[in-house]
Amino acid sequence: MRHTLLQFGYLYNRETSIWSRPNYQGIPYTDGEKVEKRIKFIIDNASDLSTLSDDLRYHCTDWPTRYHLSGSRANILRPLASSLQGDILEIGAGCGAITRFLGECAKNVIALEGSLQRSTIVRARTRDLTNVTVVCDNFNDFQCDYKFDAVTLIGVLEYANLYIPAQNPTLSMLQRARSFLNERGKLIIAIENQLGLKYFSGAREDHVGIPMYGIEARYCPNQPTTFARHQLTNLLKDAGFTYVEILAPFPDYKLPISIITESGFSAPGFDAAALIWQTVHRDHLRPKFPTFSPELTWPSIVKNGLALDLANSFLIIAGTEECAPTFPSQILAWHFATERIRTFCTMSEFVLEGNRIKVNRKRLYPAAEEPVVGTLLAHHIAASPDYIPGEVYLYQLVRIVTRKGWRVEEVCKLLQPWLFFFGHSGG
Repeated sequence: MRHTLLQFGYLYNRETSIWSRPNYQGIPYTDGEKVEKRIKFIIDNASDLSTLSDDLRYHCTDWPTRYHLSGSRANILRPLASSLQGDILEIGAGCGAITRFLGECAKNVIALEGSLQRSTIVRARTRDLTNVTVVCDNFNDFQCDYKFDAVTLIGVLEYANLYIPAQNPTLSMLQRARSFLNERGKLIIAIENQLGLKYFSGAREDHVGIPMYGIEARYCPNQPTTFARHQLTNLLKDAGFTYVEILAPFPDYKLPISIITESGFSAPGFDAAALIWQTVHRDHLRPKFPTFSPELTWPSIVKNGLALDLANSFLIIAGTEECAPTFPSQILAWHFATERIRTFCTMSEFVLEGNRIKVNRKRLYPAAEEPVVGTLLAHHIAASPDYIPGEVYLYQLVRIVTRKGWRVEEVCKLLQPWLFFFGHSGG
């Protein structure tokens, strides 16, 4: 890969360990100089740079640090880990959170980032990974004759208007991304849904910060632009992709807790809504005073077959007719527990096996194969237990506190069996 970079005029800077063209000035994309210097300082001084680093998790104290350092960022790609073991091109590496995960999975990664400052942060986050090559260049100008097994656009496609000078920038970006794929290669996209349910409840549009902005399609040509499900599907087909698979991450793609497949929304006996509504409070952009209760709304949305159209974000896998489906229809969903000390981080996969649904759970930290036992805690993972349908206990509390005229005595009555159980469970 590095030979082909030399061939197209890229030079390696031994001081920064970054490849770029002579005199490249970078793109003006930033979270702010102060924020990015802070992120760089934390990473430079971290002893553990891994995706589930406890060292970095300790510094996740606000939104910028959570977004750039949290191990939950990688959840958007965890179900695809087995498909990310070859050669990967990451477009828009940001500050390296996704790059780090790709580097831990893949044979080779080219992390393309247009910002000079961010490129140095990406390099710092992957400084111990020799299979990651950081290239600083605008994607529109990037040149490489290598064909990749996968190309990623994680939180990038919506910015096509700003960096692709074409009549249809989004279509052009998709076509360029496809040109870097080999015959069986796949494009992986994560992007907000223009018609996400949270936006109807009053949440601000992620990029311009104005409620209802995306729903009303008020985007200007020089602004980031999101799309609805059918728009994205049509754009991908126009770009030459014949295979499109769409999944729904919740609360969104940035820090997903659950990801649900199309099969998961229609499988008999599987309550996809129960996974969804429990993530509502974890969304950093949730409105303080929503126009309705998303927790109470999601069950009706799922029941009426509208969940994928109203999901807050999409995870999209696209390819050509040479591609086999990424996930069999038996896979319904994944749930992640990654906001913990890494020893306790897990992933649960919900799989339909005949007439039963199984829950396959695994630890995400390889060194923690055995149960973790402390003075007061034993962390055991059951081997593929059956999925048990039923109403989540917490949902009863939601129903109480969202009803007009509710009283605290109702909450106390609800909690009595719970307190009784725990009061007597210790023997």
